[in-house]
Amino acid sequence: SQFSSVTEYVIKQRFGRLFAEDLVYDATTQINAAVLSRAVKLLHQASMQWTPLTWSQTPPAGVSAAEHRLTFLDMLESAITEIGNRSGAAAKSFIVTGLKGRVIMATLGLKSQPKSVTGPYLVGHWDGVPVYYAPPTVLPDNVVIVGYRGESWFEAPIVYAPYLPIMTVRGSASPNPMLQNTVVAHAAGLESVAPEFVQRIEITT
Repeated sequence: SQFSSVTEYVIKQRFGRLFAEDLVYDATTQINAAVLSRAVKLLHQASMQWTPLTWSQTPPAGVSAAEHRLTFLDMLESAITEIGNRSGAAAKSFIVTGLKGRVIMATLGLKSQPKSVTGPYLVGHWDGVPVYYAPPTVLPDNVVIVGYRGESWFEAPIVYAPYLPIMTVRGSASPNPMLQNTVVAHAAGLESVAPEFVQRIEITT
């Protein structure tokens, strides 16, 4: 972004903070959202290597909707079993859910607070495990991903390796000394390395 020294002075006098501080905060937020969105897409791609587990929203005859939704907990345990059969790690470390899964888990007791963000975000914890919501632009609304992340750096479904951390550089916009430039940059590697640690659940009607 480019702005004048006068603009920065006026904003600081009125709001008590530098104009560039807001730019850096907004840019950092957008970068983090982009990284998390790509991470969820990679987890979804990794889960496509395995046959999904399916759970029907429609209760069987003679079973109430409330009782039927309790069987979704069994489906989460089945996902853990599938991960364990492939990798030996029979545990869940995180859940990423689309819209339908979030609604089902909310009726089962997941307490969450709505947030005004465009990408994935943490909605709460289920049995001590973080649950992330991903909008339909990132993850299909009927998909739930259960994943394992171990204590070791080598026990992870994806690897995030920033080789250029989020950096901010300020300088004058030559040849006009009254103009300032602020640049925010970030570069990282983000790859799926162990698809055995993820299992997909598809919610059907």
